[in-house]
Amino acid sequence: MADENNALTSAPEVTAPPTETIETVEPVTTGAAPQADAAPDSEALRAKKAQETRERIEELNARAKAGTEYGEYWRQRFEESQKAPAVAAPVQDVPDPEPDPDKFDDPKDYTKAYATWLRTESSKETRRAVQEAQTAAKAEAQREFASAKEAERLKSLNDQFGLKQQQFAEKTPGYWDAVRNPALSFFNGDFLEAVKSDEIGPQLAYHIANTPALVAKLASQSVPQRLATLGRIAAELSRPAPPPKVTAAPAPPSPIGGGSGGEVDPSKLPIDDWMTHRTQEILAKRQKR
Repeated sequence: MADENNALTSAPEVTAPPTETIETVEPVTTGAAPQADAAPDSEALRAKKAQETRERIEELNARAKAGTEYGEYWRQRFEESQKAPAVAAPVQDVPDPEPDPDKFDDPKDYTKAYATWLRTESSKETRRAVQEAQTAAKAEAQREFASAKEAERLKSLNDQFGLKQQQFAEKTPGYWDAVRNPALSFFNGDFLEAVKSDEIGPQLAYHIANTPALVAKLASQSVPQRLATLGRIAAELSRPAPPPKVTAAPAPPSPIGGGSGGEVDPSKLPIDDWMTHRTQEILAKRQKR
């Protein structure tokens, strides 16, 4: 700029233009430092999350163990039912030898000894007959009592399962068609009783009926294997859905037209899907408190 001014002033009769003042533009700042990323979780929050993670792992392990124990219980019960009950051999009285007439010099002594022996043997036979009758009557009474108790237990089990089936079918369209599948012929004996005894028995039956791979697997298994598989299925279906991941993102806006918008009619979903959806809603509400 200095050289240009010198050249302009050395020219004759030419007036140099006024020197322009160049203003330095300072960077514009708001006065506030740039916002840093969100601060990391505090130590207490990290400890809380670690505790929740441990509790979740323990819960899942416990449910898996419960499923294994459930199947093992029914397997052992089946094996015990196949064992023949041990029957104690009846105690046999050893009969006294009949008197030998050659050992008696006097026929009267022999007659007397024979009569005594005969009375003794007759008395033994009478006692034996009475004991056998008493034992048979006691065994029959025990069988009748056990049969009555078993009939009462099965009636209670069937009544409870029937009620649970009705409630489940009201929420699950197509339940009756699914469980009437002829391919479910293995639903009998101890396996059927295990399904009825389970708290989610109708859900188990519906899940198996709608899963062709499970139907084929269970149909090809022995009863103990089938019961163990049922225990694993029950544990899997009983496992709660993982809690929703909480982020710092703002809550989504309310849907146009107002209303909750998130409610789902239970009759529109299978029970396992609806339970998952509802569990997530409840957990989300609790975490907002």
